[in-house]
Amino acid sequence: MDSLASVELLLAVEERFGVTLFNDERAARVSTVGDLIALLETTPVRDRL
Repeated sequence: MDSLASVELLLAVEERFGVTLFNDERAARVSTVGDLIALLETTPVRDRL
């Protein structure tokens, strides 16, 4: 996956699922869908106003 696609995917996932990934250093190591799912499973959901 190229870097632009990675950034777009992370931002879309943040918006859709209410999580913060972009500034998470673990997100830089995501290279597969399985990696992304594992990251999402351990990322807390933001409080929604």
